[in-house]
Amino acid sequence: MPYTIKYNDDEGIVSVIYSGVATDDDLLNSLKEKTNSLEIVKNCKFSINDFTEATGFEATPKVMREMSLTSIELSKISSQIMPIIIAPKDIEFGMFRMWLAYIDRTKWDARIVRSYKEALDLMNEKI
Repeated sequence: MPYTIKYNDDEGIVSVIYSGVATDDDLLNSLKEKTNSLEIVKNCKFSINDFTEATGFEATPKVMREMSLTSIELSKISSQIMPIIIAPKDIEFGMFRMWLAYIDRTKWDARIVRSYKEALDLMNEKI
């Protein structure tokens, strides 16, 4: 499993940190794993996907669409989540821009940034 999921219940943050090559299966499995509890989804303020340590990205547009459909359903349970994608490389950034376009009907203030510092700045603005 080239990802680690961390929960910070006090701050309402769920983070997925990818390492190695991120594949379709990794993205789908991590999404399923981090949202397997409705209580976590309801209490979450920030959902961070961090690709800083990923050495490759092999996700397909089909999976980005599939993830967006799950995201749209999750937004009906909790509209206050702010997804933040940390995508330092162009491939991840571009693929998640596709995901962002697919989820435009949610009320989420989803963002894609290049660094962890940018993600922290966004979270600090919202707190």
